[in-house]
Amino acid sequence: MMKSKISQKKMGKIIVMSFVIVIILLGVGISLRIHLNNIVKESAMTQVNEEIEQYAETLQQQFNNDFQILKSFASFFEIDKIYENQQFPDILKKANEQNDFMTMMFFNQDKQGIIANLNQDSISYQSLSDVQSEI
Repeated sequence: MMKSKISQKKMGKIIVMSFVIVIILLGVGISLRIHLNNIVKESAMTQVNEEIEQYAETLQQQFNNDFQILKSFASFFEIDKIYENQQFPDILKKANEQNDFMTMMFFNQDKQGIIANLNQDSISYQSLSDVQSEI
């Protein structure tokens, strides 16, 4: 009987110790899982932020390049006075057909311009104020 009480006490201690070990392992597992989830979230956020910065830099570079091209064209028009050429409306129309714009317009300092719409004849000597009122 004594041996059975001692073995029951040992068995009780083993059960309690096993329970404590299971609880500790469970706690460590849950903590590890939470920590790993946080690492994954932080990594994803860092990657997204880096990609956003990269896209912003790319867009800014494209804007700068486009602006430079437009400035170059503007100086070309100013220097060569191409807008005084009788064929300039046709040139503007052909240029418009080779890009994705629906309409291209050019106005000189007197606010008189040429409008080239896709699939339409160019309009010459159009007043800027007339175009602004339509918009």
